[in-house]
Amino acid sequence: MLPADWPVLIVDLKDCFFTIPLHPDDRPKFAFTVPTINNAEPAQRYQWRVLPQGMRNSPMLCQWYVARALSGVRKRFPDAHVYHYMDDILVATPTQEELLRLQPQLLNALHSHGLQVAPEKVQQQPPWKYLGVKILERTIRHQEVQFVQSVKTLNDAQKLVGVITWLRPYLGLTTAQLSPLFELLKGDTDLKSPRELTPEARKVLEEVQQAVSACQVYRIEPSIDVTVFITTPDLHPTGVNPRGLKALELWQTDVTQVAEFGRLKYVHVTVDTFSSAMWASAHTGEKARDVIAHWRQAFAVLGIPSAVKTDNGPAYASQQVRQFLQSWGVSHNFGIPHSPTGQAIVERNHGLYSQSEEMSNSSSSISHFLLLALADTRQLQLLLFCLFLGISLAALLGNGLIISAVACGHLLHTPVFFFLLNLALTDLGSICTTVPKAMHNSLWDTRTISYTGCAAQLFSFLFFISAEFYLLTTMSYDRYVSICKPLHYGTLLGSRACAHMAAAAWASAFLNALMQTANAFSLPLCHGNALGQFFCEIPQILKLSCSKSYLRELGLIAVSACLALGCFVFIVFSYVQIFRAVLRIPSEQGRHKAFSTCLPHLAVVSLFLSTVMFAYLKPPSISSPSVDLALSVLYSVVPPALNPLIYSLRNQELKAAVRRQMTGWFQKH
Repeated sequence: MLPADWPVLIVDLKDCFFTIPLHPDDRPKFAFTVPTINNAEPAQRYQWRVLPQGMRNSPMLCQWYVARALSGVRKRFPDAHVYHYMDDILVATPTQEELLRLQPQLLNALHSHGLQVAPEKVQQQPPWKYLGVKILERTIRHQEVQFVQSVKTLNDAQKLVGVITWLRPYLGLTTAQLSPLFELLKGDTDLKSPRELTPEARKVLEEVQQAVSACQVYRIEPSIDVTVFITTPDLHPTGVNPRGLKALELWQTDVTQVAEFGRLKYVHVTVDTFSSAMWASAHTGEKARDVIAHWRQAFAVLGIPSAVKTDNGPAYASQQVRQFLQSWGVSHNFGIPHSPTGQAIVERNHGLYSQSEEMSNSSSSISHFLLLALADTRQLQLLLFCLFLGISLAALLGNGLIISAVACGHLLHTPVFFFLLNLALTDLGSICTTVPKAMHNSLWDTRTISYTGCAAQLFSFLFFISAEFYLLTTMSYDRYVSICKPLHYGTLLGSRACAHMAAAAWASAFLNALMQTANAFSLPLCHGNALGQFFCEIPQILKLSCSKSYLRELGLIAVSACLALGCFVFIVFSYVQIFRAVLRIPSEQGRHKAFSTCLPHLAVVSLFLSTVMFAYLKPPSISSPSVDLALSVLYSVVPPALNPLIYSLRNQELKAAVRRQMTGWFQKH
């Protein structure tokens, strides 16, 4: 507690860790030092540019160095209270005069150690704020520590978990206690991939905040004389791509771009994770010849390894690199996924990432999935909720009227309306499978779906989509018989034949959905639980599965694709025969009437196939999360809502039956 009425000075250092000079023994060989353009001595010209392991990653180093800089001030002013935590310094003296004498000596001591003061952050008048504590003239009020909780992407999750991990030993928290937070690191390695704090993670975050609040006061004993060495000890964070970084493996190599280096902006980095020795060299490119030049330097300094691990990018997979490593007797492993847009040199702890890898080795720990959010802002979420509500109500009304009109209208008990009734059932089922969960998530601002709920949604969606495609194929046969073989229509499409064809379509769809769902959810999931879609579908599940474990699922998908191709060919063949038959009709009125009976079915087939094919067969160059989301809405939500309108637009019999039904309903009520 500060004595009452003592004047206070609070100083904040500017870029504290970046200005800490390198130890003389490290200056000649440290990989990430570049000379600045000035006339100073060579030993004073080096600054850190590429691998800033600042206060976030090395708090003890910064704490010791600042304590050493302040040790002389404490000796000269024994009555003063001099506190500091990292780059925040608090000085209190009995009188204002003593504080005025202390201030220039404090600044000189800091400058002599290469530390710069941020003038805009110097606090000389009350109320002061120091380490989350408001200091008024006579009181100190502790503020509650708050971590940023707006975790929306993997980048946000990495920042949050990274900070808490470095506080973990100091706070006495175990890995098991923080496991819900480590779950956020699973899944897609794209830094923009969606993440959301689960209730368990929020509870852990509250516990961490309480622990931090109870341990805010912390400083190193200033009397200890510390010599600062900048090295990379065992298990210290090192600069290699974290997607493949594990503890106690052999050499790993990656590359990043540093714009400050000009032409030599491609910095190749190799780390020996046994000894934590690191070698980096700047080159004009990232091709095979640059990789080989980098390794020649690394071999000369660090020795020849038994194995080296890289990503599977074109440079490392080239024949030149393979021959070079073979000539040196070095085995080559491709253990890091290649990501041209990913950040190669990052700060990660071996143990933290290996814990995340171990926790994601099995899908048995996954209790829920994270769906893709339809919008980022709350206002847009509510707008999409209203839009989806309107679309779903329109689909329910249109398909419901068709079902009731065909079921209750005796004049509509014909093959074409029988198949139309079945098609309306599939439209109702498909829109009721995906839209309600999306509306729920938008309304309540959540993205979770349970493991069993995801499996049920996937099965239902596949079942209704497959049934719709098979029914559309059957309806093309109905149109073919009605135009090309009208005299045999009653024989070929009797009530028994229609029932058999509809039953075959539903049974085939059920079998296909059952096999696809069972096979997809039998795969081990090693890449988290974040789905890049607003509903569960097979491609998103496959992205989470372990490598080489989804080949069986791909085979099953290939069989289904062949079956779908057969149905597509059958539809095309049917309409080729229909067009040939219609063009042989002599009268224009007869051709128009024949075409008008096929137009609704042709429009529905075109809408269904075009949206599905474009969603799954679009070129990768136009693929993006927003485009994928729009296409998924287009093929899963729009067709069920438009199909009733398309079929009733030119069908006078159907419209008359709907009018009779609604008139009778109003008369009864």
